[in-house]
Amino acid sequence: MHAFPASHRLCQPEDYDAVFKQADHRVSDQSLVLLARRHRPSSSEAPHRLGLVVGKKAVAKAVKRNLLKRLAREAFRK
Repeated sequence: MHAFPASHRLCQPEDYDAVFKQADHRVSDQSLVLLARRHRPSSSEAPHRLGLVVGKKAVAKAVKRNLLKRLAREAFRK
C-alpha cells in the first residue's frame, strides 16, 4: 500500500465537527453512515479529505476496526 498522508485526512476534532454539523450529503443504513461536505475552493485544505469513524458497537475488535479503516483509506486514495 502507498502512503495516505495526514494532510489528506481529517485529524482534528474541529474537522470532524464541521462535517457532522454541516454535511451537504447524508446516506445511512443499519451499519453505515456516510457524511460528505463539498470542497470549498477558497479554503487552504487539500481538495479531497477523508475521515473515518468506526464504532466499537459496529466492530468490536480494534484490529478489525483498524483494518477496515486502512482498506477504506486505500480505496479512497485510488
